[in-house]
Amino acid sequence: MKLVNKEISFTIPGKTVSKSNQYRISAKGKFPFLYKTQQTKDYEALSIPIIEDEIKLQGWIRATGPVRVYIFVNYNDLRARDLDNTFKIILDLMNERIYEDDNQVFEIIAKKTIDKTSDPFAKVTVVEISDALNTKKIK
Repeated sequence: MKLVNKEISFTIPGKTVSKSNQYRISAKGKFPFLYKTQQTKDYEALSIPIIEDEIKLQGWIRATGPVRVYIFVNYNDLRARDLDNTFKIILDLMNERIYEDDNQVFEIIAKKTIDKTSDPFAKVTVVEISDALNTKKIK
């Protein structure tokens, strides 16, 4: 049985940025370089204050051990999207805020819905877990 130490939840409004749309390569000059897209910068500018406000409101202390992340994503159109592509930006946004690094994520439980009558959003819950390092081999 896993013992829950603490948890935090927050909701980010708007469509999440897909992993494939976060960065671009520029070939200007002699050396190519990687840069964040404007879409990624806008999503970060929206999301980071929400996360930081919830940390203060909920009295969250940055996790130093393993965590479980629940991600519930809603879209309001039928465009094809891979659920796993939404994880990366959300996990990265929590680095040095919710936890030290996303390598502390031992479990991800995710769900995607499409509801044309609702605005898009991502609801995230992070739970600190105590026995992730003692998991038994999956049969």
